[in-house]
Amino acid sequence: MEKEHYQILVIGGGITGAGIVRDAALRGLKVALVEKSDFAQGTSSRSSKLIHGGLRYLEHLQFRLVSEALRERKIQWQVAPHLVEPLPFLIPIFHGFKPRKSEIRAGLWLYDLLAFFRNYKRHTFINANETLKKSPTLRDDKLKGAGLYYDFQMNDARLCLENILAAKDLGADVLNYAMVTGFVNDNGKPVAAIVRDMITEKEFKISADVFVNATGPWIDHLCKLQDPNTEKKVVWAKGVHIFVPKLPGENVATVLPTKDKRVMFTIPWHGFTLIGTTDTTYEGDLDDPRVTEDDVDYLLEHVNYFHEKANITKDEIFASFAGVRPLILKESRKEGPERTADLSREDKIYVEAKGYLITIGGGKYTTYRKMAQRVVDKVIKLHKFKADKCRTHKVPLPGGDVGNWESFVREETQKLSIHWNIPKDIALNLIRTYGARTEMIVEYLRELPDLTQPLSPQSKTIRAEVLHAFRNEMAVTLSDFLRRRTLLWSFPGQGINELQSIKDLLIEHGGWTEKQFNDEAETYKKSILPLWTTTK
Repeated sequence: MEKEHYQILVIGGGITGAGIVRDAALRGLKVALVEKSDFAQGTSSRSSKLIHGGLRYLEHLQFRLVSEALRERKIQWQVAPHLVEPLPFLIPIFHGFKPRKSEIRAGLWLYDLLAFFRNYKRHTFINANETLKKSPTLRDDKLKGAGLYYDFQMNDARLCLENILAAKDLGADVLNYAMVTGFVNDNGKPVAAIVRDMITEKEFKISADVFVNATGPWIDHLCKLQDPNTEKKVVWAKGVHIFVPKLPGENVATVLPTKDKRVMFTIPWHGFTLIGTTDTTYEGDLDDPRVTEDDVDYLLEHVNYFHEKANITKDEIFASFAGVRPLILKESRKEGPERTADLSREDKIYVEAKGYLITIGGGKYTTYRKMAQRVVDKVIKLHKFKADKCRTHKVPLPGGDVGNWESFVREETQKLSIHWNIPKDIALNLIRTYGARTEMIVEYLRELPDLTQPLSPQSKTIRAEVLHAFRNEMAVTLSDFLRRRTLLWSFPGQGINELQSIKDLLIEHGGWTEKQFNDEAETYKKSILPLWTTTK
């Protein structure tokens, strides 16, 4: 990369940067991307795992944001059906609680209207008995019924990764564990980024015509590397989630009101339940946002009040995580405390350094593709690059070119069962992870048939996935595999039961030493325990 000159260097390998590098590569631009840790390691793997229009934003009259998100929601489903799937949501109606049925009815009609009535299914209302059949743990003494509507669930880390893989397949140079530490400036404009290889600690330079700052919560930090006098652009909001055993009988997500006039969710998650999120101003370490006991108490207080029969205790929590959202600071208020729940989730583009540093801030996961399109459009216009039109709305992501999804699942499950004797639940996990690229996993099985075995008796992840992640998906650390190439960290045990099998594979086939693996394993264990801290 040091020997190349790029039209665009994207800095930041979260979903926004990943979307930008893919869009630029699809248009035929010479583009590269660097990320200081692993792709999606920050905010982009710490979301509520939802692709949604943002029903609650209607209350704040953010119609443009909701309308755009609803359009993008459909596109995400079309280009990555293996990673994005429909999910029913309930908004229970409780006597004495807002929102009232009339407000919910108006909101859901408007939600369908803004989607031009092209939702997966239109909303409906059900009575209390029907509500309890779908969500049996809800308290029934104040329950009047529920609004039922559909949004989508997704695998956030892999959606980000597949944008990276798509760009790489198109000729873009992408590099994780490479941190920008400064810029080489010429008359006030950046001409090269100074990059530190986080594995070897060596520094090198990457030159480009224009630099795109897509570092999410870190955008102010990166801007100051180029210009120490730049103004603050974002405020940080921390969101916390916890994983617990599946709520009995629950196959729908529920939307619950909170005492601070927000909403939180209980969400089905691969046989378990994901609960979140908080929304509080954050001023701590961006590289290590922690879940606190106060965060856990807040989530359990709300979910146990409305899901009264669940009575979830702290002992049942088997995993938790915290992420930091970058929200655009209001123009009228450049400093001081800000209630993050009231800030818009809209994005904003900043043109700096005479047009040679383009920064994108704010936004939400659902609209990442459109955000990327706007950034690349801006770069092309400013620098008069010759480029094709945006095609990210119709070109499937890697693994997404499957035709009819139901037929694909049926046929692939049958093939994996007949040819490789893979059980249905493991076959479905492979298909939902890799989509059309499941064939790449099969190539390993042709080489070593014993790679069909799961990593542990309880695991749905097979041995071939380890080699695939480190050889073809740029995994570098054990955490990359357990947290972002697979979902193992979000299940009971958090991947600990799989460590011995992973160790054997990486030593035998990956060139790892025993000491290297043991050091990695200790680092990973420290990252997941304790589940939360008593620090406020």
